[in-house]
Amino acid sequence: MVDLKLDYGKDFLEEEVRCDYTIDSEMKRIWAVELDLVNELKRVCDKYGIQYFADGGTLLGAIRHKGFIPWDNDIDLCMFRDQYEKLCEVAPREFKHPYFFQTEYTDPTSLRGHAQLRNSETTGAIRIELNKTARLNQGIFIDIFPLDGVPEDPATMEQHIDDVVSNLRTAKKLASMTDGVLLGNARFRPLRMLARPIAGKIIKKFRNYDDYYRKYEEECKKYDPRATEKVAKYFPIPFVRNWVWNREDFDEAVEVPFEMITLPVPKGYENVLNTCFGKNWRTPLRVDTMHGTMLFDVDRSYREYMKEVNKGGLFR
Repeated sequence: MVDLKLDYGKDFLEEEVRCDYTIDSEMKRIWAVELDLVNELKRVCDKYGIQYFADGGTLLGAIRHKGFIPWDNDIDLCMFRDQYEKLCEVAPREFKHPYFFQTEYTDPTSLRGHAQLRNSETTGAIRIELNKTARLNQGIFIDIFPLDGVPEDPATMEQHIDDVVSNLRTAKKLASMTDGVLLGNARFRPLRMLARPIAGKIIKKFRNYDDYYRKYEEECKKYDPRATEKVAKYFPIPFVRNWVWNREDFDEAVEVPFEMITLPVPKGYENVLNTCFGKNWRTPLRVDTMHGTMLFDVDRSYREYMKEVNKGGLFR
């Protein structure tokens, strides 16, 4: 297993049962890498006074389980847009190998609409992305989402959401036709590799995915989240309505236990969880993780898998 800075304790990696669900040692090893990434993010955020919050399933796990949801395999964090931009500014000088702070501007064609902090000596890859000509860092990661303002007028809000989603969708579509081409069957790869630069130049001459991604970000930042009654995460396609929250619930943070560390959660976490998961969120409900199509490996770097792809292999 890759060396980690975090002291997670000698017993943490052992298999155990929580909520009648068996968490095997391999899942625990993935958790350890992700907790180490949070620990490194905390170091940087504490140094620069950057406020962040547990988000999504991580927030639910922190409140309900004092750690990971037993069947979950990721960590989600969020922060106001001004804090997010401050983090993006200091990240290049603060995160050193094996830590890698990934955005669209470090890894073009990633186009996620948010940042990820990764461990470059591991693999946490969406399988289809290993099959692209774009060479993205695919280490195990934690997600870091910006919170943006939501306009109060319903009609304005709907138009704003449409503009956000449209620009991001167009950016993704154009990128898939140019720099982010799927390698596909090895038999046809030479043709794809030959055609991509030519087709890409022609398409980019008229419509560049970079332009649409910048329009997407500009639209996201149109309303100051510190001044609106509602805030939201604008990265998904389609837009998720239960990711719109009262801004005042995030005005303060409270530290709560999360495995062997602590995480800040929004003071109004109950309202946030009610919106996200419904009022029965205290009752554990087994659902498949959103990362079910992923390849995790705590012993091998994603670069080794990319070499296999380059030799003709594919990951499904």
